[in-house]
Amino acid sequence: MSHNYRAPILKDFDGDISKRWFVEYYYFSEKVGKLVRKRVTSAPGYSSPNLLKTKRKRYSEFKVIVDALEFLLSKGWTPEQKASETKVFGPKKTPKSIKEVVSAALEQKCKVVSGRTAVNYRRSVNHFLNYIYHAGLTDKPVNEVSKSLATKWINGISGAVAPKTRNNYLNDVSAVFELMVQNDEINRNPFKGIKDLKVKSNRHRPYTTEELKTIGEYLAKHDPTLKRYIEFIGYAFLRPNEIIHLRVKDVRLNENVIVLPAEYAKRSQTEVIPIIDRLRPTISFITSQSKDRNDYLFGKAGVPGPEKVYRVDLFSSRWNTVKKKLNKDRGMNLTAEHTLYAMRHTFIRNIYNGLRETMTKQEAEFKIQPITRHKTVDALRKYIRDFNLEVAEDWSRSYSLQF
Repeated sequence: MSHNYRAPILKDFDGDISKRWFVEYYYFSEKVGKLVRKRVTSAPGYSSPNLLKTKRKRYSEFKVIVDALEFLLSKGWTPEQKASETKVFGPKKTPKSIKEVVSAALEQKCKVVSGRTAVNYRRSVNHFLNYIYHAGLTDKPVNEVSKSLATKWINGISGAVAPKTRNNYLNDVSAVFELMVQNDEINRNPFKGIKDLKVKSNRHRPYTTEELKTIGEYLAKHDPTLKRYIEFIGYAFLRPNEIIHLRVKDVRLNENVIVLPAEYAKRSQTEVIPIIDRLRPTISFITSQSKDRNDYLFGKAGVPGPEKVYRVDLFSSRWNTVKKKLNKDRGMNLTAEHTLYAMRHTFIRNIYNGLRETMTKQEAEFKIQPITRHKTVDALRKYIRDFNLEVAEDWSRSYSLQF
């Protein structure tokens, strides 16, 4: 210890992070002619380590302060001399803006997810940044994004979009902010703890046997391309968003399978789907129309081609047109809940009920799980419950009451 100072010591209250830690040291003051005690909780221009929520991070930050002060004091520096302080601690840092930090985290996140997921992240985060812009907060420090602000943004969305879409926006932005926490850009995720809204499971209403027969007959005559598209849903149990990514090269007729690339599969792993007899004529017809193995099965013109089409641009709009026509000309009552995705539920229900005629519930579940490609039996059972595929058996003999 020098006679001109006492070495700085961290007062950490035995690691209790609920208390305000500080560094204490003594320096010789020319003004009063003796050693004077000084306490500091941060380096000039930097936020206090007391804002950090773990002991490990606090110790790391305070160590920098202790070492810097030890060096300064050993060189004869005192707090009464301002210039040398900046040389050690560096110039005052300007906190990064909300837009800067969030945009950087978004790009980092998009590099490790599929292309489609990246599109969703960009949509959600850009919506939030647009909200920040109109609130005049774009250039504010990122730590000014509070839970109150996050709640106001998501509440503004809630009345404008469906609950599922609202939940997707919330979860996408929350995932990006969680990455910012991991990067030590912020101390906490302000979106964490905001609850999802409940989503109705009957948003895709299965079709009746009569409805499906009428639809099939109509499409065979008026829109055979859309019929072939639906056959991929009903006979291969492919999801609409999976079908539009399929290329001719993904179809292996000699092996009797379709190989769905992992980047487009819901479970994010390559899936091999058998080509059943009912689907084979359709696949043979489509692939015969293409001369390039890289063609999409359902290209932009509705036939194999190099340009990918999103179902909302072609098939969903075509299906909506067909529904209106059927309601008008055939007296049907097809609603917004009668979606293309609901075709999948309809075909699954038909197969499940057929299996249950000769099998127990457990046997039918074992048989249908690899067909529907549910990851676990529990996931399949939840699906069966959500869409009421299981009809209760006659329980008459269980009664002991007389009425």
